[in-house]
Amino acid sequence: GANGAIVVETKRGKDPETRITAQAVMGMNMKPGSIPMLDAAQSKRYLMDVYQSRGYSSSDIQKLPFINNERPVQQAWGYEGNPDFYRYNKSTDWQDELFVEGLKNNYSIGVTGGDDVAVYALSLGYLQNEGVVKGTDFNRFSARINTDITFSQKFMVQTNMNFVYGKKNLMQEGNATPLNPIYSSLVKSPFMSSYVYNEQDQLSPNYEDTDLFGMANPAAVTGSVQQENSNYGFTANIHVKYNIWKNLTLSTRFGLRLTKAKESIFHPGQGIPYDELPTALVTNEMQYHTERIFSLFDETRANYLFKFGPEHQLDATVGLRYATNKAEDDWTKAYNSSSDEFKSLQSGLDALRQMGGALGTWNWFSIYGNAAYSLKNRYFVNATLSTDASSRYGQNVGFFRLFPAVSAAWVLSSEKFMKELSWIDLLKIRAGYSVAGNDDIGNYTGSRYYTSQNLMGNYGLVRGNLVNLNLKPERVGKLNIGLDVALMNERLSLSADVYRSKVKDMLTYSSVTPFSGYSTYVDNGGEMRNIGVDVAVNARLLNTASLKWDLGITASHYKNKVTRLKGESYQTEIAGGTVLTEVGKPLGVFYGYRTNGVYSTETEAQTDGLNVRSGLKDLPFGAGDMRFVNMNGDEYIDEKDRTVIGDPNPDVYGGLNTRILWKNFTLSAQFTYSVGNDIYNYTRQTLEAMSGMENQTKAVMNRWRMDGQAASMPKATYGDPMQNSRFSDRWIEDGSFLKFKNLTLAYDVPIKKGIVTGLQVYAVAENLCTWTAYKGYDPESSISTSPLSYGIDSFTTPQARTFYVGLKLGL
Repeated sequence: GANGAIVVETKRGKDPETRITAQAVMGMNMKPGSIPMLDAAQSKRYLMDVYQSRGYSSSDIQKLPFINNERPVQQAWGYEGNPDFYRYNKSTDWQDELFVEGLKNNYSIGVTGGDDVAVYALSLGYLQNEGVVKGTDFNRFSARINTDITFSQKFMVQTNMNFVYGKKNLMQEGNATPLNPIYSSLVKSPFMSSYVYNEQDQLSPNYEDTDLFGMANPAAVTGSVQQENSNYGFTANIHVKYNIWKNLTLSTRFGLRLTKAKESIFHPGQGIPYDELPTALVTNEMQYHTERIFSLFDETRANYLFKFGPEHQLDATVGLRYATNKAEDDWTKAYNSSSDEFKSLQSGLDALRQMGGALGTWNWFSIYGNAAYSLKNRYFVNATLSTDASSRYGQNVGFFRLFPAVSAAWVLSSEKFMKELSWIDLLKIRAGYSVAGNDDIGNYTGSRYYTSQNLMGNYGLVRGNLVNLNLKPERVGKLNIGLDVALMNERLSLSADVYRSKVKDMLTYSSVTPFSGYSTYVDNGGEMRNIGVDVAVNARLLNTASLKWDLGITASHYKNKVTRLKGESYQTEIAGGTVLTEVGKPLGVFYGYRTNGVYSTETEAQTDGLNVRSGLKDLPFGAGDMRFVNMNGDEYIDEKDRTVIGDPNPDVYGGLNTRILWKNFTLSAQFTYSVGNDIYNYTRQTLEAMSGMENQTKAVMNRWRMDGQAASMPKATYGDPMQNSRFSDRWIEDGSFLKFKNLTLAYDVPIKKGIVTGLQVYAVAENLCTWTAYKGYDPESSISTSPLSYGIDSFTTPQARTFYVGLKLGL
């Protein structure tokens, strides 16, 4: 339908008799698999190649503290030999140090009851989930109470209240920074250790500091970094219904939502490298962030159900919805407390303290009408018209925007001519067209506003944005045609949908002249078309008194294409790669260079005669460099040779589920799959670039090392002057997978009549295994929820393989 509110119906009391249900779950999150990295000896051989590419001689390399094998010998004047020998001759599996097994516990209790006038439902819950990354966990407490009060046959009131408190210990992920423990663990040299070893190979309790390569100590990242997030949420609403006359009902639902999140962060000085501030070197860092959101909402409507004899029925509704939201965001950063023991904001230096924040208010209002007509319970027509207003619209945009929707359905199986086909239980054809809106365009993007600025101690106001007073919400028009079929006493069912949607007024960020003082301008400059099909088939393969077997499969396919853009194309840089948005192409395709192997000899490279332009110099490709495809036929490999190298959108995706019921046992399994989608593995690009001191994957053992060698990897070269690791199809992988998502075995214990009304025990395994050719942790990883970031894997935490047992008890 058009823009509207989705009402979530929570568990409510229905039976006046008091009933109690309890559930307990206990289990374990298992360690994820590891990416095969170079071990200590292999890492040293790789680093020797890197230093050699920097111009180091063999004798210079042998003097490096992690290569020098002279053990320290204590003399009267000190130590003779390499004093760092024991620091750089360890063997550490950093992934094994990082990933841990964690407990998963979930407990809940619910009580329902009441009398003929009022019924209630009360529930309490507690969740404890320890993450697979050391030092991460999540704890949540929840409470909910719902009541239904019937004052008379005409007047009824429902209330809902819900409170949630959660606390998380988090770590950074999704970026290549020292504070991301996954990144730090993968790039850290395996011949080093978490703790300091002295010249006599004695272990101390002190963390190793940042190493000679500038890499963080992963143990310090997980053991000393504090990133605690606490959040509170309270939701309450009251729903009043009054039957005015016969089938005419007036109702209103009013509610509020209050959320508050606090985040406290401390980054220690020991073991963590920092960027410099303009006026100081950073030794440690403290942060504090608070976010508050307060919302009020109301929906008031009148509903009339009218029946014209036994065959006609009209269900009509008119109403209005209103929501107002206020948000406040405050943050503070402090630096350089006198010791890592002092972690509060006031311990930092006053001169380095930074703070900021934002206030936001947005309102939304809608008037709508809906009419649903049915004839003979066989023919159905539904029409909706919503007129929405939002404070986020541009000032020159009309106050209300129209969002219509219409749908129809025909149950052919109810026709007389279908009576002979008794094996057809249901045959239904349906079609619909709807227009929906999206006003998530920023609170003040369509309004002119000002911000304060300090210039040499003088404060003033400056323009805060390059305003677009004509900014409108995105509009999505969708045409859908569907078919529902049930056969053989509903033992076989099919549901299929074919759809075509068009996004108009799509938000785009257009480039503007630097003279404006801004880099982009928000506009409704795009359109996109999307066509697809969804199919679901369910069957009961066995149906005996004691044994039943159900099988279901879903499959979806879609193709999208950008049909209009201002400027015809946009390039978005994400995690070292380029995502292209261009007219005529799908959304979010990867745009980079094609490769054709590695030059094995200098003669091969000279025959191609290709160069890289570096300043005013031409650098020719040589033996051991990547052979890039010269798309435009000139003598240079540059941005003009880029082309589409991958598409993150799958050809088909879906799931498969099955369930077997035998006596009191139930065995169910669920699989998910995706076929034909590409993934940009930024993690692997970093770990196979061979351009720095970061540890690499075992794949770099196949790197080029001598003239004439046929290698799958280029040579190791410090700084990568030929840009062999640039964004290319080397880093695009087939992301197709089949994942064993869930396996559950449950047993309903036979119960005689008494206090206990039901008892079920069950065992569950989640994310059991994944069949895929993808080389990263998890083919379902994604750097963010943005459609332009889909299919980009950047040092993200893989999904845990989890085993747990549970018990449900009814009283």
